[in-house]
Amino acid sequence: MILTVCGIPGSGKSTVAKLLARHLKAPLVAWDEYETMTQRSPDEIAAWLARGAPFSEIEAPGLVERLRGAGELTVFDSLLGPTWPPCFDLKLSSIWLECPADIALARKVSQLLAQVGPEWITGYLAAYPKTVAPALAFQKTRVPQLCDLTLDATMKPQSSVDSALRHFLYND
Repeated sequence: MILTVCGIPGSGKSTVAKLLARHLKAPLVAWDEYETMTQRSPDEIAAWLARGAPFSEIEAPGLVERLRGAGELTVFDSLLGPTWPPCFDLKLSSIWLECPADIALARKVSQLLAQVGPEWITGYLAAYPKTVAPALAFQKTRVPQLCDLTLDATMKPQSSVDSALRHFLYND
């Protein structure tokens, strides 16, 4: 089983996925280590959005191979989970972390401030209305309905882990 944790940036995907992987003693595969979309220019992303944001155009070289070879039980930290076409033939069990956009943005900015500094954040926030917000809107209209479980991302991460374990492993 590939247990996929999905949500908008800042929803807590990475935190919940790390806790799940640790609890299950399972490998963790992170979308961010493979995707190339964020390396595109804002104009390229705007053009992609204008085409309807086809998820089939998002490349993540080596990701499917890594998921296939990761083991019997794998935790996958992913923005798109079951909606990314190369994953269609994989057995994904997916969690959507539902998070208000303002809380997710505050978390993401806080995380980025610690990782990359204010210059990068200035660019991220400048691009937010034109590229980030529309991309999140596409994500929120496509991904949640294909997930097996929706959790409130404002609850403590360990509570999300406990709920996911009950749902997927303990059939609660």
